[in-house]
Amino acid sequence: MDFEKVQELHEAGFTQKEIARRTGYSQSSISIALRAMNYRYNGRAGIKDLSQIKNPIIREFCRYNGLNVREFAGIIGCSVDKAKAFLEGSRDVRLSVRQLQRILSVMGMTFEEVFCGGCE
Repeated sequence: MDFEKVQELHEAGFTQKEIARRTGYSQSSISIALRAMNYRYNGRAGIKDLSQIKNPIIREFCRYNGLNVREFAGIIGCSVDKAKAFLEGSRDVRLSVRQLQRILSVMGMTFEEVFCGGCE
């Protein structure tokens, strides 16, 4: 997802539906992305030690958007404890298909791009 384009359109006064039409994403994806981007500018602290996030793509997404664990949990719709365990790479955490779809939607990436990272 082109976050800069979404933000540019939003700041120009376009509605989420209009942004969705112009960018080709769903209105719900635009809504999630705008929420995530707002966290980037609101002065909240990010995850204290980003090196603890095992997935490098999600780690960079959180760093870029200044997300902390609570905010990440809100975006994907799970508890803070579950989000923390997921970000730290716990094998005991199982996210629902819907939660995985939310991660992919807000990041604008495929499952393979986010979770396979060079798998062949």
